[in-house]
Amino acid sequence: MELAYESKKYDKTFVADSCPGRGAVLINYYGLDQTILPYVAQLPNSEKVGQFVPGTHIPIVDNSIILKDNPDYVVILAWHYADFIMNNWRKKGLKSKFVLPLPDFKVIES
Repeated sequence: MELAYESKKYDKTFVADSCPGRGAVLINYYGLDQTILPYVAQLPNSEKVGQFVPGTHIPIVDNSIILKDNPDYVVILAWHYADFIMNNWRKKGLKSKFVLPLPDFKVIES
């Protein structure tokens, strides 16, 4: 996840969407904190909204913030649903680049 650290260095915004347990493990493995990843967005009806990613101080927030912030990069932590998630965001007009951390790291621009 070097891209997350590089993003900060170049004043690019890097956020995450979805917060499955495997995503929390990945965040902790790479040592990401709120200075690198300011929030993880989750569906508004999720019980996780208002909580923090375990082992970090990264807040879990309502995913409507992604459209408002229009970040440079959105890492999809539920990578097994990436196509569905990315299509939904594109339909809503999001222009961000998507980051898929696994199974093979890639950045998707459109």
